[in-house]
Amino acid sequence: MSFADVEQFDWPPFIETPNRPGCYSVHPNGVIWLWERLGDYDLITGPEGVPPEEHDERLAFHQRTFRRALASEYLSHHRAYPLEQVLPENPSKSQRRAAEKVSVLMTVFCHLYW
Repeated sequence: MSFADVEQFDWPPFIETPNRPGCYSVHPNGVIWLWERLGDYDLITGPEGVPPEEHDERLAFHQRTFRRALASEYLSHHRAYPLEQVLPENPSKSQRRAAEKVSVLMTVFCHLYW
C-alpha cells in the first residue's frame, strides 16, 4: 500500500478543547484509533547484557521511535488537514517548525498515554 492509498478519515485529527480557547486535543475518534494501537508499546524492550544507562537510553530511543511512527501514521490519514490551524495567531518560527515536524501530535499523544 502506498502513501496515496491510505484511507482518509472524515473527521479532523484535532479539536479545540472546550472551555480552553487556543488549546487543541486529539479528536475522540483519534483517541480510539491511537488506543487500539498502543498495545505494541508495552512490548518494546531494551537490549539485554548492556549497562543500565545504555539499556535505558536505547529503550527510550525505541519508545520514541514508536511514538513518532504512530503519530506519522495517524496524520497520514489526515493529509488535507492544515496543521497551521492549531497554531496561535502569530506563531513563532519554532512553533511553525514544531507543527511541520508533527510534534503537536506527539505532545498531545504523550499526555494521553502517560
